[in-house]
Amino acid sequence: MSKIAFHKISCGGQSNWWLELLSHSLDLIEGKASLLLMPPEASHATTSQLATLVEASSSPTQAASLFVLTSGSTGDPKVVVLSRDNLIAANTAANDRLGFEPQWVCALPPDHIGGYLPVFRSLANGHEPQIALTNDARFDVATLIDVVHSSKGPAPLAVSLVWRQINRLAVREQLNSLSKLAAVLVGGGPASEKDLQAVRASNLKSFATYGMTETCGGVVWNGRPLAGVEIEIDEATNNTVNAMGVVGRITVIGPTVASGYWVESGLENFAEHRFVTSDLGLLNSEGLLEVHGRADEIALINGYNVSLPTVGQVLRSMPGVDDAVALVRNDPGGDQMVVYIASESKTPPELSEVRAFLARSLGRGAIPAFLEVLEVFPRTRNDKIDLAALRELTK
Repeated sequence: MSKIAFHKISCGGQSNWWLELLSHSLDLIEGKASLLLMPPEASHATTSQLATLVEASSSPTQAASLFVLTSGSTGDPKVVVLSRDNLIAANTAANDRLGFEPQWVCALPPDHIGGYLPVFRSLANGHEPQIALTNDARFDVATLIDVVHSSKGPAPLAVSLVWRQINRLAVREQLNSLSKLAAVLVGGGPASEKDLQAVRASNLKSFATYGMTETCGGVVWNGRPLAGVEIEIDEATNNTVNAMGVVGRITVIGPTVASGYWVESGLENFAEHRFVTSDLGLLNSEGLLEVHGRADEIALINGYNVSLPTVGQVLRSMPGVDDAVALVRNDPGGDQMVVYIASESKTPPELSEVRAFLARSLGRGAIPAFLEVLEVFPRTRNDKIDLAALRELTK
């Protein structure tokens, strides 16, 4: 068996990075090469160290794979190893759900799985992907709209976005500028009710997706798993009950589940194509998956089990609040809830107002001890709220 080539690509780091990405991605599709994707802001030492260790832990005949970092929004990112078979299975399942093989627009930085999949999918479908990013591989509303309207490709056009991008388009009343697209996938964490309503009121052919790097991106669309993907709920991991059923930890099973994590000793395998997520959810009466936040986001506050994502979701509907996150601060006297609000208002809500609003909506258990107000939240390169940075800002 011939040796698999190994390429490292800094997405947005050099003038020719896009052409290199396309060329090496074609090699990956043909089983000739493995790729390591790195964000351009990573230090040279970090990139070199990662590349050296990945190469050292990879046998000369290892199957072609994609080495890609998780978002790192909750802490240090991990390196996930996705095989060529994982990527092809994810693309086949997406085409099956859509009913056609689209040409994809790349509107997210491709050093993370959500941004890379449109590149791989488009090439695997026989189409050159359209790039809708700035020179440093960042999202720009005007660039995306220009690409969508000027495209005259041979196949229906599709794009993957995150909810933050949907919000930026909605604020500019530009959502319907994407109505030419045959499909708009939206993922990247929970959506605010305001953004959900904006999508419902638009002409977009949209799919809300659930997944992560370890599952090769979104594998549940509008609550329904893609072909070949199964969802299991481990009800024993959580005792929260609501009107729809018992909430438990979500496990994803299927051919899109990654080979495993790369660690210094080599590949740390995921067994039997199963990935036990850190998320909680349930399968409702229609068999659709409902995600209820992360398992580590259920906190014991004031003697009550409090869902931190629910606190943030409720606060996003409060006047003067642009975005909101609830986190736990470990104090000697016990865990305390800290609410972070992003607000550009001249008179953002005060702690007493936030407490009263949450008490009316969620009860006494959801009353925070502290409030931190910022104009905007720090974000990762792929537009997720950077929770680790948020904690550091307010230590």
